[in-house]
Amino acid sequence: MKLSDFKGEEGMKVVGKLLIPAGKLVANKAVVKAYSKGLVHFLSAALENCPNEMREIFAIVNGKEPEEYEVNGETVLIDALELFEDSALLRLFGLQS
Repeated sequence: MKLSDFKGEEGMKVVGKLLIPAGKLVANKAVVKAYSKGLVHFLSAALENCPNEMREIFAIVNGKEPEEYEVNGETVLIDALELFEDSALLRLFGLQS
């Protein structure tokens, strides 16, 4: 799902839920360093250094609670690719203007 899929009050709640894990990502020194190298490096560093936050982000955009979100290589890959395609999410992380 993309952020634009969430309308009205639901959209506000989703963005509100995303702010905390997104803030933790951009506070992580390894993630910040990788950010300067581009989106792939940012995502790799985020998955390696902040797996709980990434799980939370993926769960939120899939309309689930983090503890309900099933993680495996396929789901992470699919959700990561969807993240690349969502310009609003990329803007939230400061990766796109």
